[in-house]
Amino acid sequence: MEAKKLVGIGILGILCILLVGGCISDEEKNKLVGEIVDDVAEDVKEKLSSDDSEVEENSLSCEEVTCTKVDEYIDTAIKSLDDKNQLLDKKLINGVIKAESSYHQCCYGSYIGDTCNEGEILKSHKGALGLTQLMPSTASWSVLDVDPYNDEDNVKGCVKYLNWLLNTYFYRYNEKYGNREFTISAYNCGQGNVLNAIQKYCIDKNITRPNCTWKDHIEPHINEFCGSETKPYVNKIMKWYDSGNVECSN
Repeated sequence: MEAKKLVGIGILGILCILLVGGCISDEEKNKLVGEIVDDVAEDVKEKLSSDDSEVEENSLSCEEVTCTKVDEYIDTAIKSLDDKNQLLDKKLINGVIKAESSYHQCCYGSYIGDTCNEGEILKSHKGALGLTQLMPSTASWSVLDVDPYNDEDNVKGCVKYLNWLLNTYFYRYNEKYGNREFTISAYNCGQGNVLNAIQKYCIDKNITRPNCTWKDHIEPHINEFCGSETKPYVNKIMKWYDSGNVECSN
């Protein structure tokens, strides 16, 4: 945006010269226009370089987070919710974090040299960031409004997002066979895709909410809407959830 403003200022300056063009020679006019273009180009270059430096500084200032800290972040985020859904609990949040990053805020393992570098924040091929793999575009929603580069904000964003999904779309489904699965599948591939699956394989078939289940109606068809990643993602988290094997161990 700042770069666009600088270009606009330069154009305005050139227009001013052209308006008074009759008062100066063509040689002087061309010289002034050239000077404005050079100055604006240099200012834009400096601005873009400054913006790149800020992004680079954010991504290179990553430090791993202890399990104790992650636990504190989750507790704090849950307590901050004004409209906490009764189905949102620490086990579900821990399961999502374990699946998304194995409790790493920073680039690690096979990610190093592929999607991010050592010392940078963990980043996926799609650009998701940190412990909970929040997309920057999602983090900036007014519902979340968090900084994904900040480890505590990253966890807070995940908690707020899961709670919002439950409250907005999925709390009415059968507790034993649907709402948590729908919620984490939406976290993985987007609520629009999951809602489209529910529409086609439940609502359009006159299957009501309490009877529309993940296992019977949506799981067999989720690849059609989300690709091959979401089904094992959901089943892995729910297996951990049911067994209690979701705790941080970094």
